[in-house]
Amino acid sequence: MHSGTFAILLSFALLVTACGQSTPPVSNGAQSTNGSVAQTDDLPSRAKLPEQRGDYRTKIIRMTEVTDEAPDDPSGSPFRLVRYDSEVGKLAAYITRDPGDGEKHPAVIWAKGGFGGIGNWLWERMPKENDQSAMAFIDSGLVVMCPSWRAENDNPGKFEMFYGEVDDLMAALKYLKALPWVDANRIYLAGHSTGGTMALLGACATDDFRAVFSFGGCPDLKLVVGDGEGWGNTPFSYRNEDEVRLRSPLTFVGAITTPTFYFEGEESPYIADSQLMEQQAKKVDAPFHAYEIKGGTHFNILHDLMRMVAKKITLDTGETCNIEFSSSEVALEFEE
Repeated sequence: MHSGTFAILLSFALLVTACGQSTPPVSNGAQSTNGSVAQTDDLPSRAKLPEQRGDYRTKIIRMTEVTDEAPDDPSGSPFRLVRYDSEVGKLAAYITRDPGDGEKHPAVIWAKGGFGGIGNWLWERMPKENDQSAMAFIDSGLVVMCPSWRAENDNPGKFEMFYGEVDDLMAALKYLKALPWVDANRIYLAGHSTGGTMALLGACATDDFRAVFSFGGCPDLKLVVGDGEGWGNTPFSYRNEDEVRLRSPLTFVGAITTPTFYFEGEESPYIADSQLMEQQAKKVDAPFHAYEIKGGTHFNILHDLMRMVAKKITLDTGETCNIEFSSSEVALEFEE
């Protein structure tokens, strides 16, 4: 695992203790548990993320070096290395090979955790207590794309932390939709940790995904960066409310029209904000559902629940998405 990825994921444990620190409320509106603002109005806006961001341009005040390591060579793995076009240039991604059967197949974009780019852990067999690989989807016969974002690996661009990277995600989706062996109507988005945040932002940005699955994404970035420390790599001013708000999925929850499912272990500081996000979603009938996994952590929920999700995807063959979860079903899957 690249050093940048490891450092970010390791720092999650420190966030658990930091989340109890108070931060001052900044205005009225839907308040998250950490004092930031989810919406300025009582009802969440239904406008998509790009429309709500409008002409706002993020101001990068700190040049953060994510990693300059080229992606690991995927030879001998289920993947091949490709470069997809983005507004900042060509970005690296792993994608599984053409099955060669002339059929169109469902596909998953797996947004990895951390900010260190892509690497060999995405296809290696990982321990059950922390399985961040994409093998659950590959083993189920799905087409899988694992993109990196701007400034990661040997990619061009500047690190923006959940801003321009959303544009990169949309570019990866465009690339995947154009592949002749991919069913463009059955493309799913899933991600863990920072990738889970990207998954939530993707659900808010477009309705082109058939369903979205976030494992431990951060609903409100104020919880992370509000103390001025964050993960140690915040490239924008954490005191600027717009910079934080426009990176927070909680801001855009009303824009969700694609079935979107959030899973996180009960020990996570993100649980309260995920529940608030679900409450906000209900106000406008946005299909967002949050599940707190009893006995689960930010990491040990992945192995079992990703396989549950992969199975649901393979069975989702109707005209529209029919994926559903019950709390008891999720709990039972994790216990097993």
